[in-house]
Amino acid sequence: MCRFDDESTIEAIDRLRGEYPYAAALLCYTVVERVLKARLIQESQSPETSAITLPKKSKLGKYSGKRLDEFDRLNRDDFFKSVVRRLSLGDLEAMLPGHEREIAVDRNDLVHSNLYLRSQVGTDTTTADRERYKNALEHLRYAIEIHTSFRLNIADDCCSLVRQTGDAAAT
Repeated sequence: MCRFDDESTIEAIDRLRGEYPYAAALLCYTVVERVLKARLIQESQSPETSAITLPKKSKLGKYSGKRLDEFDRLNRDDFFKSVVRRLSLGDLEAMLPGHEREIAVDRNDLVHSNLYLRSQVGTDTTTADRERYKNALEHLRYAIEIHTSFRLNIADDCCSLVRQTGDAAAT
């Protein structure tokens, strides 16, 4: 049976959302990136991976621009250390089949220090933080439903994880 490794993080997001929406939004994006990396690892073990190509980036060294099916000599741990951990959220979004959102843009906007600095000059960020949390939660819902065998139920900004039925991807 497939399990969801970040279930406790989903529970933490739900607990933090009321008083600390900014922190809850950051956790949402952490889980999104983990979900996409888990999906990439899963895809790397599939015989149909030749269509997935790594971005051409210097941080990937000799693996830059290679297709996933060229990694058959690397064991799973080496693949993670040499490739997966060096990929950004934007890289993952561009590579993975079926992924049609640009979540990295919103995540980068959230974590940029200028947002925090606005509160230092007296700008109220409470409403903006709640909106960013809602946006992050929607991104999390999308990533979970597209790339796992689970779905995220959202009601009144409250979230809970449930197993999908049907032909969803499994991580």
